[in-house]
Amino acid sequence: MGRQTNFYFTSKDDAGFLDFIEQNGMIIYSYEAKILTRAEADSYDESELFLSFHNAEIFMRVTSIEQLSSEVIQYSRSICKEGKRLWTGRIWSELRKYDDKWKKVKKNPELTAFYNVLSKWIKKESKISVCKSFYIGKDAYERYKNDNWIMVSGPKTTVEFD
Repeated sequence: MGRQTNFYFTSKDDAGFLDFIEQNGMIIYSYEAKILTRAEADSYDESELFLSFHNAEIFMRVTSIEQLSSEVIQYSRSICKEGKRLWTGRIWSELRKYDDKWKKVKKNPELTAFYNVLSKWIKKESKISVCKSFYIGKDAYERYKNDNWIMVSGPKTTVEFD
């Protein structure tokens, strides 16, 4: 079963999250499974990165990481569109996989522990939404409160924070 934590991060909030990842010796991958340095992750053009631990199993589709089988956490960055509209980001991971007999089994317990550490950091460093389903980073919250930014989770759905 997969797990996810939804959030709104500005580039400043994103930098804090990537700092935490780097300080804890976690690995950042591009969509194509290239290991990225912290500086490369900052300038990576795509909104989606993958996070993992040393010696994790990484499986490839033709040119990209196969998320359902790999021991990775998808990190989809928030995207700012149309000026002051910030679209939700998330961390997500499938914590189970199919074995060679097509039986669903748990992935490496280190992946679950790794996911929990990242999710806990997001929750600790952020405010929770009124609906209790989203988190907002400190800088994103300042922009929401002071600059009237809109937090968007779908074409017609916005998220409110106290």
